[in-house]
Amino acid sequence: MDIRKCPDCGEELVDQLEEETYPDIEWVGLHPLPGTVYAEMVKEVLDQHHIPNLLIKDFLASAYGASGTSLAGNESLILVPKPFHQEAERILHEMVDHI
Repeated sequence: MDIRKCPDCGEELVDQLEEETYPDIEWVGLHPLPGTVYAEMVKEVLDQHHIPNLLIKDFLASAYGASGTSLAGNESLILVPKPFHQEAERILHEMVDHI
């Protein structure tokens, strides 16, 4: 069976997709957070402010699914593109200035 149009939207199909290019982005880290709970909260607010971010979890949190705020030595790091660093750092400190 030869399919030349998308059955859902009717668009013509192509043999091969164009190669996607991504701009070089300089990612910078925010202040490290103890555990994944705080990091997930900050990440959610950054998402709401449309600030691109990457959450780097500690080995224990990512490998074993452990979470919490009091695991000894457990830190999470959030990376943001350099142009967003100052605003993201402000948001982080407004949320977790008690740490």
